[in-house]
Amino acid sequence: MIVLSLSKCSASLRGDLTKWLMEIDTGVYVGRVSARVRDHLWKKVENNIGEGRAILVFSAQNEQGFDIKTINSERYPIDCDGLKLMMIPAKEPLKERKIHQTRIKKASSNPTTKYPANSYVVLDIETTGLDKTSDRIIEFACLSVSRDEITKELHGFIKHEQPLSDMIVNLTGITDEMINGGMDEKRALTDILDFIGQESIVIHNAEFDIGFLNAALLRHNMPLLSNVCVDTLKMARRRVKDVENYKLDTLIKRFSLTARKKHRALSDCHITYELYKRLIEIV
Repeated sequence: MIVLSLSKCSASLRGDLTKWLMEIDTGVYVGRVSARVRDHLWKKVENNIGEGRAILVFSAQNEQGFDIKTINSERYPIDCDGLKLMMIPAKEPLKERKIHQTRIKKASSNPTTKYPANSYVVLDIETTGLDKTSDRIIEFACLSVSRDEITKELHGFIKHEQPLSDMIVNLTGITDEMINGGMDEKRALTDILDFIGQESIVIHNAEFDIGFLNAALLRHNMPLLSNVCVDTLKMARRRVKDVENYKLDTLIKRFSLTARKKHRALSDCHITYELYKRLIEIV
């Protein structure tokens, strides 16, 4: 089952959609089609919507039972520990956000079914919130893995002008004093890019981390991440069926992993590394 809502679209596009879907109100379509047809229709919308807007809701095999896609919408979906949430940016103009989202999509959407084994980098960040357009990265960590052994680590804090919220302090244990002694954002991004190089990246909930990193890179006119990326969250969804959700904390318990400090970048990197090795073993 899918629901598709369009505004400011051409009559020809609306006519094409009615070949497959029922228009129950102006610009609102419903129907039951295969995933292949759904993707075909969405591609047609992407290519012909122009300055109009589109929102697609469709059935999916996840905790919520549905997924969401948008084009040019003021609200847009984000993935938060396996749950789809709708973000409403407060400041960024729609036109700028459209360019921003398009560049990030091109840089980060590099799906792959090949899992790197000989060498890769595990990455994790902590942020001041969930909105990559207004919140900022405050901690980062990377592990370089070669032949199943951790060979190097990178860890640091990034300065942030605004005081951290009590929620972030309580969740992560990161304090204003820690980030006040950190490096500036551009230098941190340079260190991260140099550390990663051309290696594949392993991340839990990659859409979140890559989205924040590319938003930061975009602010400094730096090259966006386009490395092959393996998301252990999506990997777990395909391979682990006996859990209530796919949050990192839940998977830690499922595989009896030991976390030194939860919601801290370096510790989460080590946990993601251990989780990735367990997931690879599952057929």
